[in-house]
Amino acid sequence: MIKHSDLHKNSSVDGTFYKYLYYSVSALFVLLEAQNWVDFKLILLLKTLLMPCLALYAHSEGASRVLLAALGFACLGDFTLDYLRLDQQSEDMWFMSGMLSFLVMQFLYILLMRSNPIHRVIPKQVTIFYALFFFFGNATLGPHLGPLQIPVIFYSAALSYMAATSSGISIKAGLGGLIFWVSDFLIIFKQLGIEFDGRASLVYVTYIVAQWLIVDEMIKKKL
Repeated sequence: MIKHSDLHKNSSVDGTFYKYLYYSVSALFVLLEAQNWVDFKLILLLKTLLMPCLALYAHSEGASRVLLAALGFACLGDFTLDYLRLDQQSEDMWFMSGMLSFLVMQFLYILLMRSNPIHRVIPKQVTIFYALFFFFGNATLGPHLGPLQIPVIFYSAALSYMAATSSGISIKAGLGGLIFWVSDFLIIFKQLGIEFDGRASLVYVTYIVAQWLIVDEMIKKKL
């Protein structure tokens, strides 16, 4: 007869395997993404595999369906935001599709965080920080985004609220929310024509780290 402890042990092994699978795919993606000789379709494939690997880890650790759905929308966003490089004539459409996918992900994260009794009051300093940067960022950068200005306002509001809300879960989740916020603003730089060496790699590294911190903490808090 299989004991409950044996099942838990097997689950732990599976969780460890998927955790290191996420680490490995992430490292391979970041390393190859910076190489000009690598076929972009391979890069796109690796990026699209990031969230499924994290979802496998989350599922093995007993994550809720809502969290798994959020990672599904993140996966869709990962694909569409980079697929625009293969279809530049429809770049705005793919960018909007990616932003919409991540908007749904942000709402699902917020839903999970706010609906759990462990959530604490968001520190006033954190609220002020994100509010100031939300208004300042949209006031200064928004007018240069053209037709994307209004969608970016809605998305950045959800992003800022998610990041602030994550600080009510734990320091680890709050750090993940902050890093996610930084990662997304680095993406906006590209839309503004602001480019610097290593920007893309920095976007990907911060995104990978942020997702891990947020998801792993929500699993541990049983959200």
